[in-house]
Amino acid sequence: MTIPLQRGIVYGPINSRRLGRSLGINLLPLHIKICTFNCVYCQYGWTEGNQGKQLWPEVHTVQDAV
Repeated sequence: MTIPLQRGIVYGPINSRRLGRSLGINLLPLHIKICTFNCVYCQYGWTEGNQGKQLWPEVHTVQDAV
């Protein structure tokens, strides 16, 4: 079963046995999966063909989200 990509830069809180509760920060583009692997256990499913130009979040966008 696949899950949708993260909708925002900051997500959570998530529970971690090692770190306790923490926020996740996703610095990858929000609308596409860019991983070049197709792992059978990936929670985001298979990578779609050519992804084209990647739009990385700007520094100020990440700062505002945090």
